[in-house]
Amino acid sequence: MIIKIKIDEDSSLSFDTTDLPKDSDFDSLFEIIKDSSLSSSSQFKIAYAYKSEYKYCKQILDYIKSSPIRDIKTKATIFQMSLDMIHNNDIYEESDISYNSYYILLGFRNIKDKEYSRALVYFNKCQYKLGIELCNYYMKKECQFTNEILRSMSIFNNKDMSNYKIGKEMFKRNVSIDFYNMIFHENLDKSNLDLDKSSLDLNKSSLDLDKSNLNLNLDKRNLDVLLSILRRNINEISKLSNFDLQNDTFYYLKGKKYHLEGDYSKALHFYKLSLSLNDNILSKYNLQRILRSDVINEEYDCLEFNNFKYFMIYQKYKNEDIKCEVNNINPDIKRFINIMRGIKNNPESCISKYKTLLDNKLVDKNIIQNNIIYFKYKDICKSSNIDLTNLDIDHFKSNISKDISNHNGSTMIKQDDINLLKDIYNTNSSVYVKYNIFWLTVHKSTTS
Repeated sequence: MIIKIKIDEDSSLSFDTTDLPKDSDFDSLFEIIKDSSLSSSSQFKIAYAYKSEYKYCKQILDYIKSSPIRDIKTKATIFQMSLDMIHNNDIYEESDISYNSYYILLGFRNIKDKEYSRALVYFNKCQYKLGIELCNYYMKKECQFTNEILRSMSIFNNKDMSNYKIGKEMFKRNVSIDFYNMIFHENLDKSNLDLDKSSLDLNKSSLDLDKSNLNLNLDKRNLDVLLSILRRNINEISKLSNFDLQNDTFYYLKGKKYHLEGDYSKALHFYKLSLSLNDNILSKYNLQRILRSDVINEEYDCLEFNNFKYFMIYQKYKNEDIKCEVNNINPDIKRFINIMRGIKNNPESCISKYKTLLDNKLVDKNIIQNNIIYFKYKDICKSSNIDLTNLDIDHFKSNISKDISNHNGSTMIKQDDINLLKDIYNTNSSVYVKYNIFWLTVHKSTTS
Protein backbone atom coordinates (compact mmCIF):
# COMPACT_ATOMS: atom_id res chain seq x y z
CA MET A 1 0.00 0.00 0.00
CA ILE A 2 1.26 3.47 -0.86
CA ILE A 3 1.04 6.10 1.87
CA LYS A 4 0.99 9.67 0.59
CA ILE A 5 1.21 12.42 3.17
CA LYS A 6 1.02 16.12 2.41
CA ILE A 7 3.89 18.02 3.99
CA ASP A 8 3.08 21.53 2.80
CA GLU A 9 1.36 23.24 -0.11
CA ASP A 10 4.04 22.26 -2.61
CA SER A 11 5.32 18.87 -1.48
CA SER A 12 4.18 15.49 -0.20
CA LEU A 13 5.73 12.34 1.21
CA SER A 14 5.04 8.93 -0.35
CA PHE A 15 6.33 5.47 0.54
CA ASP A 16 5.31 1.85 0.07
CA THR A 17 4.31 -0.03 3.24
CA THR A 18 5.64 -3.26 1.68
CA ASP A 19 9.09 -1.70 1.32
CA LEU A 20 9.48 0.65 4.27
CA PRO A 21 12.53 2.92 4.52
CA LYS A 22 15.08 1.48 6.97
CA ASP A 23 18.49 2.31 8.38
CA SER A 24 19.78 5.56 6.81
CA ASP A 25 16.62 5.91 4.70
CA PHE A 26 14.55 5.81 7.88
CA ASP A 27 16.80 8.46 9.44
CA SER A 28 16.00 10.74 6.51
CA LEU A 29 12.29 10.01 6.85
CA PHE A 30 12.43 10.67 10.59
CA GLU A 31 14.07 14.05 10.04
CA ILE A 32 11.26 14.98 7.64
CA ILE A 33 8.69 13.95 10.28
CA LYS A 34 10.35 16.17 12.88
CA ASP A 35 11.03 19.15 10.63
CA SER A 36 7.68 19.28 8.84
CA SER A 37 4.35 20.35 10.21
CA LEU A 38 2.78 16.92 9.85
CA SER A 39 -0.51 16.49 11.66
CA SER A 40 -0.63 14.04 14.55
CA SER A 41 -2.94 11.80 12.51
CA SER A 42 -0.29 11.59 9.76
CA GLN A 43 2.40 10.83 12.33
CA PHE A 44 0.25 8.03 13.76
CA LYS A 45 -0.37 6.72 10.24
CA ILE A 46 3.38 6.42 9.63
CA ALA A 47 3.94 4.82 13.04
CA TYR A 48 1.21 2.29 12.30
CA ALA A 49 2.91 1.38 9.03
CA TYR A 50 5.99 0.48 11.11
CA LYS A 51 4.10 -1.55 13.74
CA SER A 52 5.97 -4.74 12.77
CA GLU A 53 9.34 -2.97 13.04
CA TYR A 54 9.56 -2.31 16.77
CA LYS A 55 12.58 0.01 16.99
CA TYR A 56 11.40 2.30 14.17
CA CYS A 57 7.82 2.45 15.42
CA LYS A 58 8.95 3.18 18.97
CA GLN A 59 11.23 5.98 17.74
CA ILE A 60 8.29 7.66 16.02
CA LEU A 61 6.02 7.17 19.04
CA ASP A 62 8.62 8.58 21.44
CA TYR A 63 8.69 11.71 19.29
CA ILE A 64 4.88 11.94 19.23
CA LYS A 65 4.77 11.54 23.03
CA SER A 66 6.92 14.65 23.34
CA SER A 67 3.93 16.66 22.16
CA PRO A 68 2.66 19.19 24.72
CA ILE A 69 -0.92 18.31 23.80
CA ARG A 70 -2.19 15.90 26.43
CA ASP A 71 -4.62 14.07 24.17
CA ILE A 72 -1.94 13.32 21.55
CA LYS A 73 0.54 12.26 24.22
CA THR A 74 -2.02 9.90 25.77
CA LYS A 75 -2.88 8.31 22.44
CA ALA A 76 0.81 7.80 21.68
CA THR A 77 1.29 6.18 25.10
CA ILE A 78 -1.57 3.77 24.45
CA PHE A 79 -0.14 3.02 21.01
CA GLN A 80 3.25 2.34 22.64
CA MET A 81 1.64 -0.08 25.10
CA SER A 82 -0.11 -1.87 22.23
CA LEU A 83 3.20 -2.11 20.38
CA ASP A 84 4.93 -3.61 23.42
CA MET A 85 2.12 -6.09 23.87
CA ILE A 86 2.28 -7.20 20.21
CA HIS A 87 6.05 -7.68 20.49
CA ASN A 88 5.79 -9.53 23.84
CA ASN A 89 7.51 -6.78 25.82
CA ASP A 90 6.56 -5.66 29.32
CA ILE A 91 3.97 -2.89 29.48
CA TYR A 92 3.40 -0.45 32.31
CA GLU A 93 0.23 1.15 33.57
CA GLU A 94 -0.17 4.92 33.53
CA SER A 95 -2.26 6.05 36.49
CA ASP A 96 -3.58 9.24 34.87
CA ILE A 97 -5.04 7.71 31.68
CA SER A 98 -8.80 7.17 31.58
CA TYR A 99 -9.38 6.26 27.94
CA ASN A 100 -11.59 3.26 27.25
CA SER A 101 -9.00 1.91 24.81
CA TYR A 102 -6.44 2.02 27.65
CA TYR A 103 -8.67 -0.09 29.90
CA ILE A 104 -9.31 -2.51 27.04
CA LEU A 105 -5.57 -2.85 26.49
CA LEU A 106 -4.95 -3.51 30.18
CA GLY A 107 -7.74 -6.07 30.13
CA PHE A 108 -6.11 -7.98 27.30
CA ARG A 109 -2.72 -7.69 28.98
CA ASN A 110 -4.20 -9.37 32.08
CA ILE A 111 -5.86 -12.05 29.95
CA LYS A 112 -2.44 -12.77 28.49
CA ASP A 113 -1.13 -13.13 32.06
CA LYS A 114 -4.15 -15.33 32.92
CA GLU A 115 -5.30 -12.74 35.48
CA TYR A 116 -8.92 -13.05 34.39
CA SER A 117 -10.51 -11.38 37.43
CA ARG A 118 -8.32 -8.29 37.03
CA ALA A 119 -9.02 -8.24 33.31
CA LEU A 120 -12.76 -8.30 34.05
CA VAL A 121 -12.39 -5.22 36.28
CA TYR A 122 -10.85 -3.22 33.43
CA PHE A 123 -13.40 -4.41 30.89
CA ASN A 124 -16.26 -3.52 33.25
CA LYS A 125 -14.85 0.00 33.65
CA CYS A 126 -15.45 0.69 29.98
CA GLN A 127 -18.30 -1.82 29.50
CA TYR A 128 -16.32 -3.59 26.79
CA LYS A 129 -18.70 -6.44 25.95
CA LEU A 130 -16.27 -8.71 24.11
CA GLY A 131 -13.76 -8.48 26.94
CA ILE A 132 -16.42 -9.24 29.57
CA GLU A 133 -17.62 -12.29 27.63
CA LEU A 134 -14.05 -13.39 27.08
CA CYS A 135 -13.34 -13.34 30.82
CA ASN A 136 -16.55 -15.26 31.52
CA TYR A 137 -15.47 -17.83 28.94
CA TYR A 138 -12.03 -18.25 30.50
CA MET A 139 -13.47 -18.46 34.01
CA LYS A 140 -16.10 -20.97 32.82
CA LYS A 141 -18.98 -18.83 34.04
CA GLU A 142 -22.51 -19.17 32.70
CA CYS A 143 -22.98 -16.54 30.03
CA GLN A 144 -25.23 -15.82 27.07
CA PHE A 145 -22.45 -15.12 24.61
CA THR A 146 -23.23 -12.60 21.88
CA ASN A 147 -19.85 -13.05 20.18
CA GLU A 148 -20.31 -15.91 17.71
CA ILE A 149 -16.78 -17.30 18.06
CA LEU A 150 -17.21 -17.55 21.82
CA ARG A 151 -20.70 -19.02 21.42
CA SER A 152 -19.40 -21.68 19.04
CA MET A 153 -16.45 -22.54 21.27
CA SER A 154 -18.75 -22.81 24.27
CA ILE A 155 -20.88 -25.29 22.30
CA PHE A 156 -17.78 -27.36 21.44
CA ASN A 157 -16.40 -27.32 24.98
CA ASN A 158 -19.73 -28.30 26.54
CA LYS A 159 -20.11 -31.11 23.97
CA ASP A 160 -23.53 -29.70 23.12
CA MET A 161 -24.22 -32.08 20.24
CA SER A 162 -27.71 -30.69 19.66
CA ASN A 163 -26.16 -27.35 18.66
CA TYR A 164 -22.92 -28.68 17.17
CA LYS A 165 -23.86 -27.88 13.56
CA ILE A 166 -25.02 -24.39 14.57
CA GLY A 167 -21.69 -23.87 16.35
CA LYS A 168 -19.73 -24.90 13.27
CA GLU A 169 -21.72 -22.50 11.10
CA MET A 170 -21.15 -19.60 13.51
CA PHE A 171 -17.44 -20.39 13.65
CA LYS A 172 -17.29 -20.59 9.86
CA ARG A 173 -18.91 -17.16 9.46
CA ASN A 174 -16.28 -15.48 11.59
CA VAL A 175 -12.99 -16.96 10.39
CA SER A 176 -11.24 -17.36 7.06
CA ILE A 177 -12.17 -20.46 5.07
CA ASP A 178 -8.57 -21.72 5.23
CA PHE A 179 -8.46 -21.42 9.01
CA TYR A 180 -11.85 -23.11 9.30
CA ASN A 181 -10.74 -25.98 7.05
CA MET A 182 -7.55 -26.40 9.05
CA ILE A 183 -9.42 -26.59 12.35
CA PHE A 184 -12.10 -28.98 11.13
CA HIS A 185 -9.96 -30.71 8.49
CA GLU A 186 -12.54 -30.30 5.77
CA ASN A 187 -11.71 -30.33 2.05
CA LEU A 188 -8.07 -31.14 2.75
CA ASP A 189 -5.88 -33.86 1.25
CA LYS A 190 -5.82 -36.41 4.05
CA SER A 191 -3.54 -38.89 2.30
CA ASN A 192 -0.59 -37.81 4.40
CA LEU A 193 -2.38 -38.80 7.60
CA ASP A 194 -3.81 -42.19 6.63
CA LEU A 195 -2.80 -45.01 8.92
CA ASP A 196 -0.82 -47.86 7.49
CA LYS A 197 -2.21 -51.37 7.50
CA SER A 198 -0.70 -52.89 10.58
CA SER A 199 -0.58 -56.21 12.38
CA LEU A 200 -3.74 -56.69 14.36
CA ASP A 201 -4.67 -60.35 14.75
CA LEU A 202 -3.85 -63.65 16.50
CA ASN A 203 -1.23 -64.43 13.91
CA LYS A 204 -0.81 -61.49 11.53
CA SER A 205 -3.81 -59.36 10.67
CA SER A 206 -4.39 -56.02 9.04
CA LEU A 207 -6.41 -53.17 10.47
CA ASP A 208 -6.87 -50.04 8.41
CA LEU A 209 -8.29 -47.37 10.70
CA ASP A 210 -10.76 -44.71 9.58
CA LYS A 211 -9.12 -42.38 7.10
CA SER A 212 -10.13 -39.30 8.98
CA ASN A 213 -8.40 -36.81 11.18
CA LEU A 214 -9.02 -35.33 14.58
CA ASN A 215 -11.96 -32.90 14.67
CA LEU A 216 -10.94 -30.45 17.35
CA ASN A 217 -13.00 -29.91 20.45
CA LEU A 218 -11.63 -26.41 20.83
CA ASP A 219 -10.52 -25.67 24.36
CA LYS A 220 -9.78 -22.31 25.88
CA ARG A 221 -6.11 -22.43 24.93
CA ASN A 222 -7.11 -22.06 21.28
CA LEU A 223 -8.53 -18.65 22.08
CA ASP A 224 -5.03 -17.21 22.37
CA VAL A 225 -4.48 -18.18 18.76
CA LEU A 226 -7.86 -16.90 17.63
CA LEU A 227 -7.27 -13.52 19.22
CA SER A 228 -3.73 -13.28 17.91
CA ILE A 229 -4.33 -14.62 14.41
CA LEU A 230 -7.91 -13.82 13.45
CA ARG A 231 -7.51 -10.15 14.36
CA ARG A 232 -4.68 -9.96 11.83
CA ASN A 233 -7.04 -11.14 9.06
CA ILE A 234 -5.05 -14.22 8.11
CA ASN A 235 -6.69 -15.66 5.03
CA GLU A 236 -4.24 -18.43 4.27
CA ILE A 237 -2.78 -21.14 6.47
CA SER A 238 0.68 -20.38 5.09
CA LYS A 239 0.60 -16.97 6.77
CA LEU A 240 0.88 -18.68 10.15
CA SER A 241 4.61 -18.66 9.42
CA ASN A 242 4.62 -14.87 9.78
CA PHE A 243 3.94 -15.07 13.52
CA ASP A 244 5.73 -16.51 16.51
CA LEU A 245 3.40 -16.34 19.49
CA GLN A 246 5.38 -18.76 21.68
CA ASN A 247 2.19 -20.47 22.75
CA ASP A 248 1.56 -24.23 22.85
CA THR A 249 -1.60 -24.10 20.73
CA PHE A 250 0.02 -21.85 18.14
CA TYR A 251 2.95 -24.27 17.85
CA TYR A 252 0.43 -27.09 17.50
CA LEU A 253 -1.23 -25.25 14.59
CA LYS A 254 2.12 -24.62 12.89
CA GLY A 255 2.98 -28.30 13.31
CA LYS A 256 -0.41 -29.24 11.86
CA LYS A 257 0.22 -27.00 8.86
CA TYR A 258 3.47 -28.81 8.05
CA HIS A 259 1.84 -32.17 8.86
CA LEU A 260 -0.85 -31.57 6.26
CA GLU A 261 1.80 -30.49 3.75
CA GLY A 262 3.75 -33.72 4.33
CA ASP A 263 6.79 -32.02 5.91
CA TYR A 264 7.00 -34.40 8.88
CA SER A 265 10.36 -33.11 10.13
CA LYS A 266 9.04 -29.57 10.67
CA ALA A 267 5.73 -30.92 11.97
CA LEU A 268 7.57 -32.94 14.63
CA HIS A 269 9.65 -29.89 15.55
CA PHE A 270 6.60 -27.74 16.29
CA TYR A 271 4.63 -30.51 18.01
CA LYS A 272 7.60 -30.98 20.35
CA LEU A 273 7.85 -27.22 20.91
CA SER A 274 4.17 -27.19 21.83
CA LEU A 275 4.65 -30.04 24.30
CA SER A 276 7.65 -28.30 25.85
CA LEU A 277 5.30 -25.47 26.89
CA ASN A 278 2.24 -27.47 27.87
CA ASP A 279 0.87 -31.01 27.87
CA ASN A 280 -1.12 -30.29 24.72
CA ILE A 281 -3.16 -33.42 23.93
CA LEU A 282 -3.60 -32.44 20.28
CA SER A 283 0.16 -32.08 19.78
CA LYS A 284 0.73 -35.39 21.53
CA TYR A 285 -1.85 -37.12 19.34
CA ASN A 286 -0.47 -35.75 16.07
CA LEU A 287 3.12 -36.43 17.14
CA GLN A 288 2.24 -40.11 17.54
CA ARG A 289 0.36 -40.13 14.24
CA ILE A 290 3.79 -39.59 12.72
CA LEU A 291 6.08 -41.53 15.09
CA ARG A 292 3.83 -44.47 16.07
CA SER A 293 6.22 -45.13 18.96
CA ASP A 294 4.26 -44.61 22.18
CA VAL A 295 0.76 -45.20 23.48
CA ILE A 296 -1.15 -42.08 24.55
CA ASN A 297 -2.45 -42.72 28.06
CA GLU A 298 -4.65 -39.63 28.37
CA GLU A 299 -8.42 -39.71 27.91
CA TYR A 300 -9.95 -37.48 25.24
CA ASP A 301 -13.57 -37.75 24.15
CA CYS A 302 -13.03 -37.83 20.40
CA LEU A 303 -13.78 -40.65 17.96
CA GLU A 304 -10.60 -40.42 15.88
CA PHE A 305 -8.44 -39.99 18.98
CA ASN A 306 -9.84 -43.16 20.55
CA ASN A 307 -9.57 -45.05 17.26
CA PHE A 308 -5.87 -44.26 17.05
CA LYS A 309 -5.21 -44.74 20.76
CA TYR A 310 -6.61 -48.27 20.83
CA PHE A 311 -4.97 -49.08 17.52
CA MET A 312 -1.62 -48.24 19.17
CA ILE A 313 -2.53 -50.08 22.38
CA TYR A 314 -3.25 -53.24 20.43
CA GLN A 315 -0.09 -52.85 18.37
CA LYS A 316 2.09 -52.56 21.47
CA TYR A 317 0.32 -54.89 23.88
CA LYS A 318 -1.41 -57.42 21.63
CA ASN A 319 -0.11 -60.34 23.68
CA GLU A 320 -1.50 -58.90 26.90
CA ASP A 321 -5.04 -58.85 28.26
CA ILE A 322 -6.43 -55.73 26.54
CA LYS A 323 -9.98 -54.52 27.06
CA CYS A 324 -11.78 -51.64 25.37
CA GLU A 325 -14.61 -50.01 27.35
CA VAL A 326 -14.80 -46.50 25.85
CA ASN A 327 -17.98 -45.58 23.97
CA ASN A 328 -16.76 -42.94 21.53
CA ILE A 329 -14.81 -45.29 19.25
CA ASN A 330 -15.34 -47.08 15.96
CA PRO A 331 -17.45 -50.13 16.97
CA ASP A 332 -15.44 -52.40 14.66
CA ILE A 333 -12.24 -51.56 16.55
CA LYS A 334 -13.88 -52.07 19.94
CA ARG A 335 -15.45 -55.35 18.83
CA PHE A 336 -12.17 -56.62 17.40
CA ILE A 337 -10.15 -55.88 20.55
CA ASN A 338 -12.69 -57.45 22.90
CA ILE A 339 -13.16 -60.54 20.70
CA MET A 340 -9.40 -61.02 20.52
CA ARG A 341 -9.28 -60.77 24.31
CA GLY A 342 -11.85 -63.56 24.52
CA ILE A 343 -9.96 -65.69 21.99
CA LYS A 344 -6.79 -65.44 24.05
CA ASN A 345 -8.56 -66.30 27.30
CA ASN A 346 -11.04 -68.95 26.11
CA PRO A 347 -10.76 -69.78 22.39
CA GLU A 348 -13.43 -72.49 22.28
CA SER A 349 -16.20 -70.34 23.74
CA CYS A 350 -15.35 -67.29 21.60
CA ILE A 351 -14.93 -68.91 18.19
CA SER A 352 -18.51 -68.07 17.17
CA LYS A 353 -17.88 -64.40 18.01
CA TYR A 354 -14.58 -64.56 16.17
CA LYS A 355 -16.42 -65.60 13.02
CA THR A 356 -18.38 -62.34 13.17
CA LEU A 357 -15.11 -60.55 12.33
CA LEU A 358 -15.68 -61.67 8.75
CA ASP A 359 -18.13 -58.74 8.62
CA ASN A 360 -15.65 -56.33 10.23
CA LYS A 361 -14.75 -53.65 7.68
CA LEU A 362 -11.38 -52.94 9.27
CA VAL A 363 -9.91 -56.43 9.30
CA ASP A 364 -8.52 -58.50 6.42
CA LYS A 365 -11.11 -61.25 5.83
CA ASN A 366 -8.44 -63.60 4.46
CA ILE A 367 -6.67 -63.59 7.79
CA ILE A 368 -9.87 -64.23 9.69
CA GLN A 369 -10.71 -67.16 7.40
CA ASN A 370 -7.21 -68.56 7.85
CA ASN A 371 -7.54 -68.36 11.62
CA ILE A 372 -11.00 -69.92 11.60
CA ILE A 373 -9.53 -72.92 9.75
CA TYR A 374 -6.63 -72.89 12.20
CA PHE A 375 -9.04 -73.11 15.14
CA LYS A 376 -10.96 -75.86 13.39
CA TYR A 377 -7.87 -78.04 13.08
CA LYS A 378 -5.78 -76.49 15.84
CA ASP A 379 -4.98 -79.84 17.48
CA ILE A 380 -3.26 -80.85 14.25
CA CYS A 381 -1.77 -77.51 13.24
CA LYS A 382 0.53 -77.02 16.20
CA SER A 383 4.18 -77.55 17.00
CA SER A 384 6.46 -76.02 19.58
CA ASN A 385 9.49 -75.70 17.29
CA ILE A 386 8.49 -74.53 13.82
CA ASP A 387 10.58 -72.56 11.37
CA LEU A 388 7.82 -70.83 9.44
CA THR A 389 10.23 -69.59 6.79
CA ASN A 390 11.54 -73.06 5.95
CA LEU A 391 8.81 -75.69 6.20
CA ASP A 392 10.53 -79.05 5.62
CA ILE A 393 8.07 -81.83 4.78
CA ASP A 394 10.54 -84.62 5.65
CA HIS A 395 11.07 -83.15 9.11
CA PHE A 396 7.36 -83.22 9.88
CA LYS A 397 6.63 -86.59 8.25
CA SER A 398 9.06 -88.17 10.68
CA ASN A 399 6.83 -87.13 13.57
CA ILE A 400 3.42 -87.15 11.90
CA SER A 401 2.53 -90.69 12.98
CA LYS A 402 2.66 -89.61 16.62
CA ASP A 403 0.17 -86.78 15.97
CA ILE A 404 -2.10 -89.13 14.02
CA SER A 405 -2.13 -91.70 16.80
CA ASN A 406 -3.03 -88.99 19.31
CA HIS A 407 -6.06 -87.96 17.22
CA ASN A 408 -7.07 -91.60 16.43
CA GLY A 409 -7.88 -90.47 12.89
CA SER A 410 -11.00 -88.74 14.16
CA THR A 411 -10.28 -85.39 12.46
CA MET A 412 -11.31 -85.38 8.82
CA ILE A 413 -9.52 -82.80 6.72
CA LYS A 414 -11.83 -81.16 4.18
CA GLN A 415 -10.31 -80.47 0.79
CA ASP A 416 -12.46 -77.32 0.53
CA ASP A 417 -10.62 -75.88 3.53
CA ILE A 418 -7.24 -76.60 1.95
CA ASN A 419 -8.40 -75.05 -1.33
CA LEU A 420 -9.60 -71.93 0.50
CA LEU A 421 -6.21 -71.61 2.20
CA LYS A 422 -4.47 -71.91 -1.16
CA ASP A 423 -6.64 -69.11 -2.55
CA ILE A 424 -5.76 -66.96 0.45
CA TYR A 425 -2.05 -67.72 0.07
CA ASN A 426 -2.17 -66.71 -3.59
CA THR A 427 -3.53 -63.36 -2.40
CA ASN A 428 -1.20 -62.47 0.47
CA SER A 429 1.64 -65.08 0.58
CA SER A 430 1.30 -65.19 4.36
CA VAL A 431 3.73 -67.57 6.06
CA TYR A 432 0.97 -68.46 8.54
CA VAL A 433 -1.32 -69.56 5.73
CA LYS A 434 1.57 -71.51 4.24
CA TYR A 435 2.05 -73.23 7.60
CA ASN A 436 -1.63 -74.25 7.81
CA ILE A 437 -1.67 -75.53 4.20
CA PHE A 438 1.47 -77.52 4.92
CA TRP A 439 0.11 -79.22 8.03
CA LEU A 440 -3.31 -80.02 6.60
CA THR A 441 -1.89 -81.29 3.30
CA VAL A 442 0.70 -83.49 5.01
CA HIS A 443 -1.85 -84.81 7.49
CA LYS A 444 -4.42 -85.52 4.78
CA SER A 445 -1.90 -87.30 2.52
CA THR A 446 -0.55 -89.34 5.44
CA THR A 447 -4.00 -90.49 6.60
CA SER A 448 -5.39 -91.18 3.11
